[in-house]
Amino acid sequence: MGEEQGSGSTIGAEPSGDHGGLNTTTTPSHMLDGYENLQVYDFVKMTSVDWDKVYDGHMNQLQFISWNGLNIGRLTLAIWILATHLALILLMVAKGSLRSQPKNVLIINVSLTNLLMGVFIIPTKLHFILGPGDLQEEVECGLRMGWTLLNDYYQVCVCLLAVLGLVLERLVYVHTERRGTSLTRCATWLNCALYFLLPWALSALLLVPLFHLALAGPVPGEPCAFRVRDSYFLAAHVLSFLPAAVAVFVAAPLAGLLDCVRSEKCTSTPSTPRGESLLIAVLLSALTVFGETPYFVVRVLVMCLECDDAFCSRFQQGVTAGMWLRIAKAALMPFLWLVYSDVRDALLCRFRYKRVKNSASSGCEEDEDDYHLVNTRM
Repeated sequence: MGEEQGSGSTIGAEPSGDHGGLNTTTTPSHMLDGYENLQVYDFVKMTSVDWDKVYDGHMNQLQFISWNGLNIGRLTLAIWILATHLALILLMVAKGSLRSQPKNVLIINVSLTNLLMGVFIIPTKLHFILGPGDLQEEVECGLRMGWTLLNDYYQVCVCLLAVLGLVLERLVYVHTERRGTSLTRCATWLNCALYFLLPWALSALLLVPLFHLALAGPVPGEPCAFRVRDSYFLAAHVLSFLPAAVAVFVAAPLAGLLDCVRSEKCTSTPSTPRGESLLIAVLLSALTVFGETPYFVVRVLVMCLECDDAFCSRFQQGVTAGMWLRIAKAALMPFLWLVYSDVRDALLCRFRYKRVKNSASSGCEEDEDDYHLVNTRM
């Protein structure tokens, strides 16, 4: 995707020379079928290409040390992402004051989407680089195709949509607080369930059909090479990022601004300090949208531009930088939620909530439903 289209172009040729993995090779004529005008995408070669410098031959000692250092660094980051997000999820589940709030359930959802990076994407990529061919041919090909779908499209989309669900929940919260009303408990948790499940289902419904439509047909004689329709790959790439990114970029600041102008008297249980959502909105926009933007832009350029010159190797460097930025975003995301005062209080086992009687209660017979919690730290 990005090279000249023709009967002999192949995507995923072994990188050599100065082209950094973007060069093309010729496909024998007996391998051509009804899709001879389409490019060939070799999943084995493309998923085996390293995120950094690729060494085809003998490596000197410095190259060997640096290459192994990068692999150790990737594995360390994968373990870090797994440990920090699991710790955050356990904190949310273990503390009753946290798991009773819909926004914290949606924070768990965001953590689950980032866990895909540490649990599957990075370790599987290391398998492709260090131990290719260890599995059966059909299993290996399915794993490589699944990794491509998950890394390039699905994880990006589901993460952005999960963040959007959290932002929309906060937007509804500050809007009802500003009006001096609140949703019923049933409506609140129904919205929470919708925001939790919809990102996973919608991402699959949008991207999986496009990914399969992009595969026109297998190439005879190649273990995991397909003739592909570039336009479908491009459409999947755009749909996985652009709509959700624009929605987050608009809804997050709006929720923050509404939070700054709402009344100091809150009715939700428990309430959050006024203006807290604005800082969360800024950090969410910076980490989620700008953390994915470089990878999206460079891959769109690779798909759309026809380039066979030596300087085109810089596209591969851009993909590498964008991937490292995505990993850094997943590694830093758990610390973002410490901006919420209730998360910090739960982490430090410090709570300052008091029970206040609802003004709408009759006052004749009191029960637990006649009270709500108010955060006195406001």
